[in-house]
Amino acid sequence: MNIFKILANGDGTINEANVSAFLGYLIDPKADHALGFEFLKRFLKNSVDEENFDFEKFEYEIFYEQAFKEVDKSKQIVDIVVACYSINKGLAKESLLKNFIENKKTVHKIFLIENKIKAGSITEGQLINQFQSTKYELGDEYLDKLHSIYITPQSKTLKNEFLQNAVANSTHIFWKSTEDAEISVYSMIKEILELENNGSIEPLNEYTIHTIKAFNQFIENDFKSEKQEEKERLNDGSYIKKFEELNRVSNIEQKLKNLKSSLIQFDANYKEILAEVDMSEKRHPVLPAFVNGIRLNIGAGYSTRDKVGFSFTIDRNNENSKNQLMKLANQLKIELKKPNDKYGSYCRTENMKRAIKLININEIETQTRECINQMNEIRHVTMADHDHAS
Repeated sequence: MNIFKILANGDGTINEANVSAFLGYLIDPKADHALGFEFLKRFLKNSVDEENFDFEKFEYEIFYEQAFKEVDKSKQIVDIVVACYSINKGLAKESLLKNFIENKKTVHKIFLIENKIKAGSITEGQLINQFQSTKYELGDEYLDKLHSIYITPQSKTLKNEFLQNAVANSTHIFWKSTEDAEISVYSMIKEILELENNGSIEPLNEYTIHTIKAFNQFIENDFKSEKQEEKERLNDGSYIKKFEELNRVSNIEQKLKNLKSSLIQFDANYKEILAEVDMSEKRHPVLPAFVNGIRLNIGAGYSTRDKVGFSFTIDRNNENSKNQLMKLANQLKIELKKPNDKYGSYCRTENMKRAIKLININEIETQTRECINQMNEIRHVTMADHDHAS
């Protein structure tokens, strides 16, 4: 289970602001992830001028969605601001607490982080405008302490945007990169996990390990949700091949043919109702039956390929099938699923939701007979009755 992919299944649930929040969490050495300074040092080390800058010597404060504005110019929102500071200790022992209470701090660095998780997310001149607005509000005294960090997917367009609009003190970090020379969050996390595994850094708790592994996989898959990945797999030949192999190994086509023969042995009338086994949908092999303009699917779409389920669906070769299916659902007082889908509408009674083992021929025949009787019953229901009931 990957919690990031699952949360992303919602409409915009995982967006840039959410990812920024988690990135800020990893950067914060005081957070409960047990990483300490490990991620912060890797993320910020290319954004300081001093060769031997001691990150662990200072305090850090993380701010989100900070607004800065120049006079007569639009407000600039910076995704993450990291302030690196120290508390003035003074000369006397009593000064430390007093200076802390009076908020006497020395700011050493201010990192402005702009986060993009989509290759097409470009705002022209954004980095320059953010830097200028921040400098204006904080004052020139902080100019040499400001540093911009642009974090993006690996994209030629975004690289050019950075090169054309970056200020002097700026760094481009990628979420992931195929180039060894480029800095990426993915490689930072991977390095931390490898060092933890071989004992080169302090041990991490299991929750942190699983969480950052999940986040790195989320990065590797370009922040796609489970639903997005599945949609892509559906159009991927390898995904179809998986089911083709499953159908071959399970010999499900022959098993459904045998099921058809067994049903006909129960009742010769099934010969007129049952069609040929349908293997066109590789994920859902089906033995179909046609009665009264409705298609009954006896489907073996379970991953084990050793049981079947039942559903009433539309017969694509019958232009009146949708109306017939609506009448049947109304008569049985069951919900018509996907009612606006031209070919995908279907319905099932509670009995039809039961999975029946292929070896239980008697149970399958009983359920088939019940379904066919229900399909036959709609002959006695008129469209006027249906409209009135609706």
